[in-house]
Amino acid sequence: YDGELRVVKTFPTEGRSGEDRKEKAAALAGVGDLIHARLDFQWVASTEAFNFDQDLSLVSLAVSLAKQWWSPRYFARLSQTHQTHYEQWGELRGVLSVRSPGMIQPNTRWVKLQSMRDHSFGSRDWAYFRKYLVVLAALEDGTRIHVSLVSSSTLSDLTTGYVAMPNGRFDKVCYANTTLDSIINEVPPGKFQIIIRTESGRVLPIVAQIYNNSFRFDMQNKARIHETIANFMVDGVRGRGIAEFCLRERPQRAHGTSLGEHAEEVGGPPESPMAVPLDDPRCLDVKLAGGKASALALLDMASRASGRARSAWHSTTATCRIPQAIIPRSMLTALSLAGTSRAS
Repeated sequence: YDGELRVVKTFPTEGRSGEDRKEKAAALAGVGDLIHARLDFQWVASTEAFNFDQDLSLVSLAVSLAKQWWSPRYFARLSQTHQTHYEQWGELRGVLSVRSPGMIQPNTRWVKLQSMRDHSFGSRDWAYFRKYLVVLAALEDGTRIHVSLVSSSTLSDLTTGYVAMPNGRFDKVCYANTTLDSIINEVPPGKFQIIIRTESGRVLPIVAQIYNNSFRFDMQNKARIHETIANFMVDGVRGRGIAEFCLRERPQRAHGTSLGEHAEEVGGPPESPMAVPLDDPRCLDVKLAGGKASALALLDMASRASGRARSAWHSTTATCRIPQAIIPRSMLTALSLAGTSRAS
């Protein structure tokens, strides 16, 4: 590249109060001078490409899938929202020349920058994500780390990523000790910690300190992305990289299960609150409706299946027969405990 660039300065946020950050940001608001710059870089790969379609931890994927409400419709949606993503770490090497207004000779220096290239293709709808966190860290000992915590309309709690060793070998991430909701609410945190485990059995504590104020990107009014630069400490080794936060513009109440599929079935978009009649079988799911509502739905279905009046709800000796088509087999034991002496 040989042409004009606009200068944008960032500043460390570590140890700064909220008011101090605002004052510093205001002081930098006028910065944006045009300068002449010449960039001549070459990118050299330092790892193989990691393809998340083929290379992610199957243990982590199985755990995530096991938390979902399975149905033919769910797996169809899982296929429809599929996208391929791969990435590869490398190094940018070359010459950077900068000449500001008033300078006769440019300021030229040789630079070497750690970097990562990636590419995604396939279905792309930003409303698909409820929220996510992506950590990309380049450590001083040559280790490269990717950790993603993802909550979407099809996978409500997915942990994935890898540790690229200095010798080029990948160690897949299969577990993280925390959840998205404990790290991020409406704004990115100034500091966070994650402990990950890899398939080889390594346990790595990752401490991230956000270095600068975030760059925000609005994605089609469906989600917002906060891109931040962070300093990392991983098991005693320093590093630097990126912490990327994504939040749905209108986040729904967090549950430990996917709501996207069921919200669509009742005609609302994934981000809308879900409301269904009490006789809907989904009300029996404690994770979706909560304990009190699911118990009420259970008794309501039992009452109507037996033809008894609702006052029978308060009887602990009520006898009724529940067709299996009405209540899933997994709920029959709960029905017996709720006061029914015989169920089939």
